[in-house]
Amino acid sequence: MSETLPRTQGTADGPRHDLASKTRRKEASHGAAWGVTVGQMVLRNVRRTIRSPELIMYAVIQPVLFVLMFVYVLGGAMGVTDYKQFLLPGIAVQMVLFGAVAGTAVGMATDSKVGLMDRFRSMPIGRSPIIIGRTVAELVRALFAIVAMVVISLIVGFRFHGTFLDALIALAVLLAFAFSMSWLAAFIGLMAPGPEAAQGLGTSWLYPFSFISSAFVPTDTMPDWLRWFADYSPMTTTVNATRALVNGVDPGSSIWVTLIWCSGALAVSVPLAIRAFGSEKVSVSCHPATTFRGLVLVMADEELDDLDDTWPDVAAEVVSRVERLLHPTDRLRHRAARQLAALCVADLLRCPLDAVALRQICPTCAGTDHGRPGVVDDSGIYRNDVHVSWSHGQFAVAAVAAFKPVAIDVEAPVVDPPIAGVLAGVEQRWLATAARRDIGFAQLWSRKECAIKLGLGTLDILEDLVMVDARLDLRHEYAGNIIEEVPAPNSICVVMGS
Repeated sequence: MSETLPRTQGTADGPRHDLASKTRRKEASHGAAWGVTVGQMVLRNVRRTIRSPELIMYAVIQPVLFVLMFVYVLGGAMGVTDYKQFLLPGIAVQMVLFGAVAGTAVGMATDSKVGLMDRFRSMPIGRSPIIIGRTVAELVRALFAIVAMVVISLIVGFRFHGTFLDALIALAVLLAFAFSMSWLAAFIGLMAPGPEAAQGLGTSWLYPFSFISSAFVPTDTMPDWLRWFADYSPMTTTVNATRALVNGVDPGSSIWVTLIWCSGALAVSVPLAIRAFGSEKVSVSCHPATTFRGLVLVMADEELDDLDDTWPDVAAEVVSRVERLLHPTDRLRHRAARQLAALCVADLLRCPLDAVALRQICPTCAGTDHGRPGVVDDSGIYRNDVHVSWSHGQFAVAAVAAFKPVAIDVEAPVVDPPIAGVLAGVEQRWLATAARRDIGFAQLWSRKECAIKLGLGTLDILEDLVMVDARLDLRHEYAGNIIEEVPAPNSICVVMGS
């Protein structure tokens, strides 16, 4: 470090409330950026669905099988006049429910297992767009199921007796129900230890929930104690509303009751899912320090215990952020990442640790407990002469500070990495020749993540951030920035800067 800048005077506490009030006044300007992020997340998940034909086939084949089984195998034993008109709206509701819940829960758990959620957490974006992108994308898959359902229903003899407007309202009710249930599934998927557990937790309650309703038989055939539950179930109100609309019958209050159920489910599950997204379920381990045009620190797990007990908190808003994390290890690692960053800045500026004021502001929602990190001056304004970045992956906590824009990312090797929509063709060819596919993917992804942190790309153009050259060599320079891999046990740690 050949340069020395003036020390930062004062403490980290004074200017923070002023900056928070300024960011609140700017929230309106961040609405468009938030919408762009949501759009990118939706597009990302839709592309993954389109590039996975088995997901579309499952969404199409399952409703077809249910229709054929219930109409031709069980329909004669139900004792319901014109059972096709009675049954098929119920199967439609069941199909969107199963698809939204199972798809969202397993998808969120899979992304967490492969480390994708850790990558999202370290990026300067809000938490809600990540989950909204998944839940909205599941609605796209639900549309495939509904189209297949309509086609097979018409083939077996079902007919619409409502108006075109009734059909659109029925579709809206179906999608609203699926969307509200998918947020509950997102919470389950984020809390589950893995995809298998998420599938079990996410689907075990679906069968009694869907069958104890008016979907397949009238509720007046059930025992009184069971009928009471079935009559007031959100599944029943949704089925009744859909059935009435497509059969040209007055739905009564069932539409409004369904929307009230959906609103209540969202009011409970949205904050739970967003909170769960801030909670990571991984352990900590790592390594000592090195330098890269500034200072990089990568910390070991035994050091983290000392850090949490003895080092000063250098950012007042850490407290509110830490309190929302559910697991002790998560709280420890988040504080560690910020405190490592403060140490890097203090060493770089030759100033006391308690004179370093760190701040995070999300460019999409103006939140101050996540987003792009930076160093603020006495007035609470970002300093342009010093830059900071931090990351925590499955086995490491790392931070860097430098006099020029810099980014750091630490990734654990992924056994079955996501390739589609992430790696360009030349990168896939390079990965095929790598000695270890899991390490090779981590090397590529950590470079892409650093490029995004530096503002060189976004999530929707991951394939355009090509980190392999034409000779199939891994890049050590990208867009004028040097790329250096920092030693980190069980992880790939990459620093990118000029």
